[in-house]
Amino acid sequence: MFESLKRVCNNVKKLNSDKLLKEIFADKDLQTDIINLNKDQMYEEGVDAKGQSLGEYSIYTKAIKEKKGQRTDHITLKDTGAFYDSIKVKSEIDTVIISGDMKKPDTDLEIIYPHALGLTNENLQAIQGLITPILREKVLQNILA
Repeated sequence: MFESLKRVCNNVKKLNSDKLLKEIFADKDLQTDIINLNKDQMYEEGVDAKGQSLGEYSIYTKAIKEKKGQRTDHITLKDTGAFYDSIKVKSEIDTVIISGDMKKPDTDLEIIYPHALGLTNENLQAIQGLITPILREKVLQNILA
């Protein structure tokens, strides 16, 4: 009489949140959204994952960037675009890792800007807002299977 209800209950017990989240974060569109949020917070806001300023350009660097037609009101970590182009997202069992090539011929950006890669709390909330409906749908699919 209650077989379908028992099946749903058993399916709930079998849910693997790590597997579901890894599946969701493996989505290329979501990874692109994460990368774009990270790039935007550096370029548009000039902040790292902790919300701290990346700093201001020296007068010398500012003059060089102005000649190139590049943004000069705050450090963006975008000169040639190679660093931005190298940013990738990898989903692990219980985390998402944002990585990129931070070693330049004359500078190791990771030493100077250790929190450049990663999302601010505001951007983490934005990502949570994107994944919540996807997660809800996947949970429902799994428990009603």
